[in-house]
Amino acid sequence: MGVNERAESAALRFVLPTSAVTIAPLGNGHIHDTYAVATVPAPSSEYVLQRINRHVFPDVAAVMRNLVRIIAHLDRRIVRTGGDPARETLSLIPALEGDFFWVDDAGDAWRMFRRIDAARSPSVAEALGLAREIGAAFGRFVRLLSDCREPVSEVLPGFHDTRNRIRLLQEAFDDHRTGRGQTVRSDADFALQRAERAGRLGELAQGGIIPTRLIHNDTKYDNVLIDEVSRRAVCVIDLDTVMSGIAPLDLGDCARSILVESERGTREPGLSKDGVNAFERLAAGFLAETSGWFTASEVAQIVPATWTVTLECGVRFLTAHLTGDAYFKAKKPEENLSRCRQHFELVRRLETSLPQLEDAVGRAWRVSQHSRGSGTIPLQQDRGEARG
Repeated sequence: MGVNERAESAALRFVLPTSAVTIAPLGNGHIHDTYAVATVPAPSSEYVLQRINRHVFPDVAAVMRNLVRIIAHLDRRIVRTGGDPARETLSLIPALEGDFFWVDDAGDAWRMFRRIDAARSPSVAEALGLAREIGAAFGRFVRLLSDCREPVSEVLPGFHDTRNRIRLLQEAFDDHRTGRGQTVRSDADFALQRAERAGRLGELAQGGIIPTRLIHNDTKYDNVLIDEVSRRAVCVIDLDTVMSGIAPLDLGDCARSILVESERGTREPGLSKDGVNAFERLAAGFLAETSGWFTASEVAQIVPATWTVTLECGVRFLTAHLTGDAYFKAKKPEENLSRCRQHFELVRRLETSLPQLEDAVGRAWRVSQHSRGSGTIPLQQDRGEARG
C-alpha cells in the first residue's frame, strides 16, 4: 500500500461527515508525516491528519493524554477571555473507536485535527515582518498555560538538556556505525568546546535561580498560524512537546528558527541589522504578553537561551546525521549535516552579536515594563554570563 493510500485508509478511521476524502501531503516538518484531508463532495470539510513518529515519541498514549489535557485547558482560558477556541487552539477529531488516535496494522499511530480556516504558517520572509506578532503568540501561549494544574507527562525526558545532548553526540561520534564520523571531526569539536557553557542555563534552573514553567518547547516560527486577511496570529500548533521547561528557551528557539534561515548567506561576521531588529521585535511581542509574571532573572537569560538552543539544535542535527537520520527526516545523505552547519554558523554570529542582542532585549523589556510603571532592566548583571 502506498503512502497516500495508507493515509487515506487512516483518515477513514476518524469521525468524518462523509466516507470519501482527498489526501495531499502538507507542510515540511522534520518529525511527523502530515496530510491535508478534505471531504467530498463540496462543500468540503478540511482536516489535518498526522502519522506520529514513534521513533521520536514511543509513548503515543502519553503524548495524546497530554494533548487532550492541554487543549482542554486552553479552551477554558480562551473562552474566559472572550476568544474563539475553535479558531484559537487545536481541535482533535475522535477515532471511530472513541479515542483520539488510531493504530494501524503496522503499529503506526495516526491522529486528526480540524483544519483552521483561512490561516496558514508563514514563510521565513513573512516571519521577519511578523516577528512581533509571532513573539506575542508564543508569549500568550505560555501565559495561558501559566495556571494549568493538569498533570503533563514528560514525554521527552531531558529534551532541552543541552549538555546531555552533547554527550550523546560524543557517543554517536565514537560509535562510527554509519561511517560518517570521519568527515565531521571539526563539527563535533565545535560543539564539544562549548559543552561547559551549554549547561549553564540548566544549572540556573536546577539551582532555583530561574523558574521552570509549562512551555511549548518547539517554537519554530511556522508553529504559529497567521490569519490570511488580518495578518494577526491565530493559533499556536504542534503541541507534542509541551512540558515543564525554561521559558526563555521558547523565545530563543523562535529567534533561532527565523535567524538560521534569514541570516544564511549574509556577509557580516555577526547578525545583520535586519536580524537584530527582528530579534528585538520578537522579544517585544513575547515580553508584552508575559509582562507581570515573567521574572527579571528570566529576561536576563533570553540571549543566553537563544545561543544555547541554537547550539543544541545544531548538535541534534549532527547526532541525527551520525546515527542514520532516524530522528530528523532527511531526503539526502548530508541534509542533517547541512542543517547542523547552518546552526553552528548562527552560533558564531550570535557570539559576535551578544552586546547588540542584549541591548535589543533591554529596549523590549523597557517598553513592556513602562506600560506597567517600572523601568528596571535586569540585563547588565548577566552580560559576562552571556558571553561565557
